Amino acid sequence: ALFNKAIARTNLKAAYHYLFRKEIGGDFVRIFDLSASHVGILIGDVRGQGAAGALLTGFILGELYALSSEKQRILWAPAELLAKLSESIYSHNKMSELCATAWYAVLDLTSGCLEYARAGHPFPVYACKEENGYELKLIDGGSGFPLGIFPGMTYRQNRLTIPINSKLLLYTDGLLTQKDTNNVPVETGWLHKCFLQACNNHKTVKDIPAILDSTFTDLSLGADPNDDRVILCCELNSANQSYVRLINKAEQNKAEGQLAQIPHNSFSMTIDQVLS
Repeated sequence: ALFNKAIARTNLKAAYHYLFRKEIGGDFVRIFDLSASHVGILIGDVRGQGAAGALLTGFILGELYALSSEKQRILWAPAELLAKLSESIYSHNKMSELCATAWYAVLDLTSGCLEYARAGHPFPVYACKEENGYELKLIDGGSGFPLGIFPGMTYRQNRLTIPINSKLLLYTDGLLTQKDTNNVPVETGWLHKCFLQACNNHKTVKDIPAILDSTFTDLSLGADPNDDRVILCCELNSANQSYVRLINKAEQNKAEGQLAQIPHNSFSMTIDQVLS
């Protein structure tokens, strides 16, 4: 299971849309608590569809849970986490051609600081408010091969600050490789253009994934999907003062080096339960 279609935290909103190509799929996305003021965001796409893809997805999420259970500080280090996941996938699946793209970030909910790393995954974007409306920004950097292709892979970690009240868009490449019913590829650039238009039309985070998926269906003339696809939209709002005080108190009370665990059942909980 993924999570509920829309969540609301004091200063974080998120919503997603997931479409399987078959009965089960290999795309995955998770948002989880790291501390009172930080969340981890992971999105990925297994290169393999159906049961094989779903099995590798389960393996990756199982590795993630194991790390959280062991209170590993690596969850705070995106580049190190992707390297560890890549090594685990390679060592367990080196006789197969299965691999996965991924993008992982640690987001500070009070400042908008984003630490992230990328393993061959499509670049996320965010729309920030300017004087004359929203402007689109690419979250680039962090190049790297997909997880599990070679042993000893390393990844580059990057940092940027997303302005408060910006909207963040993450997605898998099923939104970039579709052909219509006439076997003509869907035009490139449609996703960013449509996302920016939705932001400037004051559409909410809850509505944007469905708007993008509907537009994509229209552009493909209703063609059956040729890949799984995931759309995740997040918005970081201004934290109210009582929440900031609560976060600061929680951080001060946390023992040095201690890491909050991801609940064992968080992967089957609704996201509002996970993030409450």
